[in-house]
Amino acid sequence: MKMTPKEARWKFIRAVRMIIMQITLNKGTAEVEEEDQVLSFNSHIEGVDGVTMEQLTFDKKYFRAKRETRITQDVKNVLSVEQEDRTHAQLQLALHGLQSISSFAEYPLHIQEKLVRVAFFYNIPAKRVIIREGHNAEIFYFLITGSAAVTCADVDRVTKEPAAKVTQVLRKGECFGERELLHNIKRTHTITAEVPCELIAIEMEDFFDMFMGEGDHGKEMEHLKFLRILPFLKGWPVRKLNDHPQMGLFHYFKRGTVITKDSNQSDWLYIVKSGSCQVIKELSEARPGQQRRSSTSLDPNMNEKFAPNGLNVGPKIDNRRRRSSVREQDLNSLRVPSSLDDTRSQDGDKKVVFVQLDMLLPKDVFGLPFLCCDAGIIDARQPSLSLVSRGAEVIMLNKRFFLEHASQYVTRHLKEIVRPYPLQETLQKHLQAHTDWQHYKQQTLSTVVTGTRRKSVSQPP
Repeated sequence: MKMTPKEARWKFIRAVRMIIMQITLNKGTAEVEEEDQVLSFNSHIEGVDGVTMEQLTFDKKYFRAKRETRITQDVKNVLSVEQEDRTHAQLQLALHGLQSISSFAEYPLHIQEKLVRVAFFYNIPAKRVIIREGHNAEIFYFLITGSAAVTCADVDRVTKEPAAKVTQVLRKGECFGERELLHNIKRTHTITAEVPCELIAIEMEDFFDMFMGEGDHGKEMEHLKFLRILPFLKGWPVRKLNDHPQMGLFHYFKRGTVITKDSNQSDWLYIVKSGSCQVIKELSEARPGQQRRSSTSLDPNMNEKFAPNGLNVGPKIDNRRRRSSVREQDLNSLRVPSSLDDTRSQDGDKKVVFVQLDMLLPKDVFGLPFLCCDAGIIDARQPSLSLVSRGAEVIMLNKRFFLEHASQYVTRHLKEIVRPYPLQETLQKHLQAHTDWQHYKQQTLSTVVTGTRRKSVSQPP
């Protein structure tokens, strides 16, 4: 008996549905059989007449792994010995012990090895001031155990009298005090131990020797050698930094550290030596349909104009290197450090999103468009941007020092290679267009899928 194509199609569909139903039934039966075979103690005891189990018969906290950040007494003894008396075996012991501290373990291994040579161990009693606001920066700290309150000078709103405002609480495993050391500025906060604390401390001279000291056997430092191979410094006298090391700083910024909040207020050029950094921009939250359809055209290539993590404006210096690709995610899901999140508008009704404009890789530079704009090399206004580390060694070159020693050749070269960032209005418009396009795609897909299902169900067998 011959069947028409339509009848054959519906016969096939019914057969597939029967197979799916049978597979589902088999899975359910297997799960029931498994439950019958393997019963927990609570399941057995619940089957006894008169016995009701509402909770576990043991304290599950007793079996939890101890994750407390502690170092052994041997490590403490090593870090209490004078630097020159520490043996190689003791340094290796201290290195392995300190790697249990999260903030210490984030540093590259060669920096960790330098840290254990110069670090000292301290016990701090409760309520003791570790750092006082307005004092000179002299020490960099790792908090091993305990907690410390970060406060700043404020004024009581009611009495108008001076008061201390708690801005943050530091927990075990965190580090603090490096920013003031790096930029040679006064302490901006007071940090007080809430409970007895154990600290690892690195003094200022040792801190700078780790990053800014001379190379092996008096050779030039590695970060200065790195600067000589950068295209934008072609013709610029890198040797000047040997005589003025404070104008060319080198430091490792841990993941999530905000290197600069406002690019328009920064005095430095930031050059990535290793690792990566995010260029982030704060924009007003965009909702579908906020702009008229006539003013915003939906571009089918919108996904290419927006990078997977935000807006894509291309590398700031055309080094013809291909950018790394990352998986697509929603703009609002971009993780932003709390120090950046504090910059949100005081207006409670205004919602903002942080979008990633660029991902800087080794040899990339941040700050050149702003320097060229301020110096009149290029005529373009620049938006305020933030730079956030994803774990990177960064060379900081003072802008004023750079311009003082830049020849006409260097400035002409900058004018050719520097590409300015889009304006705030342009970025906001693109964000709105991107939001409208994503909403339009989702609605269209939903309409097509719903229509197909209805058509399939309405067709008779």
